[in-house]
Amino acid sequence: MRFRIFHIGLFLLLGLCSSNAWAAGPKPSWGRDVMVVTAHPAATKVGVKVLRDGGNAVDAAVAVAFTLSVVEPYSSGIGGGGFTVYYDKQAAKVHAVDGREMAPAALTQQHFHPNGTYDEDLSRWTGLAVGVPGLVAQMHELHAKFGKLPFADLVGHAEKLAREGFVVSHGLSRRISYLQDRMNDAAKVILMPGGKAPEVGSTLVQIDKADTLKLIADQGPKGFYEGGIAEKIVASVRAAGGVMTLKDMASYKVRWREALHGLWRGMDVYSFPPPSSGGAVLLRMLHGVGEGRDLREAGWHSAHEIHILVELMKRAYAERNLFLADPDHAKVPIERFTDPSAGRRDRSAIGKRSTPAKRILNPSKLIRKEGSHTSHFSIVDAQGNAVSQTQTINLSFGSGIVAKGTGVILNNEIDDFSTSPGKPNAFGLVQGAANSIAAGKRPLSSMTPTIVLRDGVVNAVVGSPGGSYIITSVFQTLLNRYVHRMDAGSAVCMPRIHHQWLPDAISSEPFAISADTAVRLARKRHLIHEKGTWSNVQAIFKADDGWHGAADCRGEGRAEGF
Repeated sequence: MRFRIFHIGLFLLLGLCSSNAWAAGPKPSWGRDVMVVTAHPAATKVGVKVLRDGGNAVDAAVAVAFTLSVVEPYSSGIGGGGFTVYYDKQAAKVHAVDGREMAPAALTQQHFHPNGTYDEDLSRWTGLAVGVPGLVAQMHELHAKFGKLPFADLVGHAEKLAREGFVVSHGLSRRISYLQDRMNDAAKVILMPGGKAPEVGSTLVQIDKADTLKLIADQGPKGFYEGGIAEKIVASVRAAGGVMTLKDMASYKVRWREALHGLWRGMDVYSFPPPSSGGAVLLRMLHGVGEGRDLREAGWHSAHEIHILVELMKRAYAERNLFLADPDHAKVPIERFTDPSAGRRDRSAIGKRSTPAKRILNPSKLIRKEGSHTSHFSIVDAQGNAVSQTQTINLSFGSGIVAKGTGVILNNEIDDFSTSPGKPNAFGLVQGAANSIAAGKRPLSSMTPTIVLRDGVVNAVVGSPGGSYIITSVFQTLLNRYVHRMDAGSAVCMPRIHHQWLPDAISSEPFAISADTAVRLARKRHLIHEKGTWSNVQAIFKADDGWHGAADCRGEGRAEGF
């Protein structure tokens, strides 16, 4: 029912809006000095409380990250990893913190070809799917460098929610019911009290997870990566067919990366570098759009605009799949994405009709020897610092494996590697040898946490879940705001399109493409597949009166400021 209401709302929104005036749409939240936007009201509430208590954006981010592990167990958590982009206003510097999961040392591509035959389920629903989690180390290291309030107090907010319980939403109840067959017994114990999915409005208590969070609060990463918790995680992974060891857990390292930077419409755009593909593909597409005057004149989602956007998407995703990977294990030609001339070349190569995917890149070049369930939050504090963070366990409820006695739902991020040449992963991405499995390697991601500055002041903080749809969702949110001049609510809620090179078709949300536009696109030889809704953008934009925040209409999030 919620999606039906959402679709009707979009229809009304489209009817009320012209191509040059976007006053309609869900009203954004306002904050004079600070803004927190997360995918869950309880996490937003915690983030706002931390800021009211004198914490900064990093403190709020730590509290929100751990809280989402409790209230959104299907999307992210301490059994997974994430990326942080942080703007330090005082130092006028952008930092990128890599908490992506790592492949266990003994894991090889051959594990996914038993008896010489590829089995895609092995990289999704077994212990082989689990990468060494990075979120705990990521948040502790970010806090150690930039936080103000005690780490234990920040984690304590999540522990309290896990121990005392929180109200079950429709989305959580529905997901548990739908995916219960993928869960191991330990997962069913904590997520299905009484042997069935919890009812909407009931209270879900997670004592094991609360105890794990208490240990992390008291001991920091050591309480997670060593000792009893690590032993239980490794035992559960190996019992499910995995090869992870205690040494793998103890060896996890956070990486500090150089954020990718590009200039667009007179603003500085900072996003995450490899092992994320998000920032690279985003910058290439933005450079292809340029000022976007022709897109604005043609109108939002006109045939002209959609043709240009999908042709840019196809070219950027094709090279993403061929070249991008963990830079610690592969040579990544990042200038092919960040150099503005690359985007301009893509734009100049666009003809009047759709370019077939195989003409852009022959898929055979990917065959060499060799999710959509994520969460994002955006925060700005009174000092002008900002955090854009995307965190994930990959598919909904990750691998479906909970480490017995910990409450920790483990990721299935190994599926983001090229586990078999030329075979698509769960998001349909066909990737190359650069992203093949290696000991300690981090799988390529699409997460795109992004911060936009204008004259050294934060102007936008944006990101989204959605697997391969993440990048194009962030891309279109920025276009909606800056090219089509929408307010925050409309920018994140308008229906979206997507193209990722393969499969060679435009994915379209309901009402994203009008009937007459579809006819015009068909004449340009574009194939359109209408799907459901995707992604869940959480965005903050600077306005004359302070901050405007918007949580995506597709989700259950909330924006709140003061």
